[in-house]
Amino acid sequence: MEGCITVESELSRIISKFETQKKINERNVDESIQILENAKAELLARSPMDTDEPVRATPNTAFIRQATKNAKDVAGKVSTSHRELHAGVSRLGKVIDKNFTADFNAINCPEALLGKEKLDHLSQAIVEYLFRQGLLDVGNKLLEEAHMQMDETKARPFVELNAILVSLSEHNVAPALQWTMEHREQLEQRHSVLEYKLHRLQFIELIRRFPHDPRAILEYSRHFQRFRCNDQIKDVQRLMGSLLFLNQGLEKSPYRDLISQDLWLDVSETFTKEACALLGLSMESPLTVCVKMGCRAIPMLLGIRHAMLNHQVGDILNNSRQELPIEVDVVPDYLYHSRFTCPILRQQSSEKNPPMRLNCGHVISKDALMRLSNSTKSTKIKCPYCPSEQSATDAKRIHL
Repeated sequence: MEGCITVESELSRIISKFETQKKINERNVDESIQILENAKAELLARSPMDTDEPVRATPNTAFIRQATKNAKDVAGKVSTSHRELHAGVSRLGKVIDKNFTADFNAINCPEALLGKEKLDHLSQAIVEYLFRQGLLDVGNKLLEEAHMQMDETKARPFVELNAILVSLSEHNVAPALQWTMEHREQLEQRHSVLEYKLHRLQFIELIRRFPHDPRAILEYSRHFQRFRCNDQIKDVQRLMGSLLFLNQGLEKSPYRDLISQDLWLDVSETFTKEACALLGLSMESPLTVCVKMGCRAIPMLLGIRHAMLNHQVGDILNNSRQELPIEVDVVPDYLYHSRFTCPILRQQSSEKNPPMRLNCGHVISKDALMRLSNSTKSTKIKCPYCPSEQSATDAKRIHL
């Protein structure tokens, strides 16, 4: 991301300089052309048209010489500015090469996809992504060419989901409302606000499209009677207040935020979240999550590889491709489960090797604790991170 920002900043600077120089050159060239046109007209006016007499020098010769000199100066300035812009474009290429690496072989792990089972998992992730995008024909074609089978019942919900999302993009809430009616009990168990948001948008659409029919708008407002949350009640009161501006229009009223396109994007996101939750799926496809996390991890891996090569320890990275030599900063949305990696043995915890908390507050794995205990003749062990000492039996297991 930092590399993208750096390149974008450099590109914006070059574009700005190009636009500025373009305006200056166009103005100078136009002025030079006008001067040359005047000089041409002067020559034609004073040249003998019907006689064979040679052209005689006139006091306007200085003007013509000045016009010629001006044209040469402008051409020189344009050439100079072109060289400066070309240097900027060349510098942009160097910035791109510096911030983006084309050679990823050093951090590539081809053995991670060896075997039919792993390839099948990858194909299933791609097919699910295609189904989520509504590309059912492409997904089915991939299944056919990969010689895989997938239950048709898994594809059917994605067809319905995409159809509803398309209707929401067209400001049509009817299919989404029908879906919420069919799944109302499950949505209520999740304390979902999807149904309220849909009725809210439908109410606003009636105000926007049919301001001349207040009776129909008031009749539809009866749908809000079943929503008892304090925030929803206050919001309904504001919706009803917007009726005062039916003749004027919401665009010119204090309630113009009610017709913001962001509300439709929000309800589409809410619908996707609730639908995926009922289907037992994450809101984003596994393929999307892998790509996003890969984009976060790759720059860090390239950076540590460069540092290790400078210290002539690059083979360590090549010999430990099954695990990352660094911790990737994961955004909270992608923390799907708790995990602990022992800072001593560099191993992830498990049921047989759980994390253990020492009296000083530092946490290590059970295996590391046993090694510390076996390596000392004393009944006390020393914390690897501070001078604190304690008995190994005082350590307490942490449940994540």
